[in-house]
Amino acid sequence: MATSNSFSAPSPPIFTGENYHAWAVKMKAYLRVDETIFTRIMACKTAKQVWDKLKIEFQGSEKTKQMQIFNLRKEFELLKRKETENVKEYIDRVMKLLIG
Repeated sequence: MATSNSFSAPSPPIFTGENYHAWAVKMKAYLRVDETIFTRIMACKTAKQVWDKLKIEFQGSEKTKQMQIFNLRKEFELLKRKETENVKEYIDRVMKLLIG
């Protein structure tokens, strides 16, 4: 028997003009954006503006991404197991490098 794994995100809380404080708290929970990040995006008018601003800030420019890739490759190529670490510790270190 097939099961459905579809996911439907809950609708954002709608502001009716009453109880602003409760609505604002619900919106923060819905958005799940840290306060320090929220202050950076609160002037954006659309979701696309928010997305683009966060993408530029946290992903960086194309040049920045290329430099990050270069540095990760170099670090990976130089990666060797230390004499004092067991295989699990070494694999954990490799995974940490790969995941970021």
